[in-house]
Amino acid sequence: MLATFVGVLIIATLEAGLAHLGVSEPMKRVITGAVIVGAVGAEAVRTRWMNKRLTRAN
Repeated sequence: MLATFVGVLIIATLEAGLAHLGVSEPMKRVITGAVIVGAVGAEAVRTRWMNKRLTRAN
């Protein structure tokens, strides 16, 4: 639940910052999408790394 809140806060801050910089709406969507894809990819790598680490410990 906390991670969801932090994620929403990051996206909202990103959107506000991009609006403040005057970035066009389509480019905002591209940048926001890239950030989300990057976060999902990072989480997948982290999960895989943790699973390997736990497997080696047993």
